[in-house]
Amino acid sequence: SKQSFKSYCLVSVSTEPLVSGKPQNFSFTILNNFGETVKNFEVAHEKLMHMILVNKNLEGFQHLHPEYDSATGVFTVKDITFPNDGQYMIYLDFVAQAGGENPDKMVPQMIAEKLVVGNKTNTPVQKLTLDITDTNDTIIKNVDNYKVTLSSHEQTLNQLTRSTQNKLRFIVDDIEGKKINPLEKYLGTYGHLVIIHEETHQYIHAHPLETGASNSMEFDVAFPLEGTYKLFFQFQHDGTVHRTEYGVSVGTGAGIPLPKEAMDHSNH
Repeated sequence: SKQSFKSYCLVSVSTEPLVSGKPQNFSFTILNNFGETVKNFEVAHEKLMHMILVNKNLEGFQHLHPEYDSATGVFTVKDITFPNDGQYMIYLDFVAQAGGENPDKMVPQMIAEKLVVGNKTNTPVQKLTLDITDTNDTIIKNVDNYKVTLSSHEQTLNQLTRSTQNKLRFIVDDIEGKKINPLEKYLGTYGHLVIIHEETHQYIHAHPLETGASNSMEFDVAFPLEGTYKLFFQFQHDGTVHRTEYGVSVGTGAGIPLPKEAMDHSNH
């Protein structure tokens, strides 16, 4: 299960202030809850560090992989571009030494931080646009030359509920609905699903249930709260990563609450 220690934190060591509209390097270290710079990391999904970046309105999604200097403990994202001034959310997924009393224990971590870019500290709040499901209860999105169909076979997409396991299925075809060659693994799995709550900015990074190479995949997702979420689905085909985005509503529902262990597990 994933633990999120609020005392683990990102500390920027960049000398230049963050600006928008041009590529720049952003460097940081991770401090543990004993104030030590964490230096021992373990590869997870082919990378030492996964960084998800969105603005406060959950736009401008970027999935980045900082370079690491093991001597100094400094991570650097090369040529990161912030589209606009304002507030951003940065999420870091990594596996690192716990430190303190368990110096050798490697623990999955997720930390979330706010970043202010440029001079504008207040980003105008825009409500998330919901994808209203049609009578077939699927949401179809076209991206590049692909058609991505989202459905939930255990309940309808307008009946997603918090604290219960929701099964989300994604099917990738070509833009005309024809079969394509199987998807390729991207960072060790056939799909990535990042989910962020519109108001609290709580974050889930889910991976599909393993079914082997195919263009259909299913995710078990336990939403921690009711409300509106944005889903970012990533897949790889012909060597290129593609992304579709969705606005969905999650209700309280009458489902049976999951045990805490399952809730923790959903955040992997």
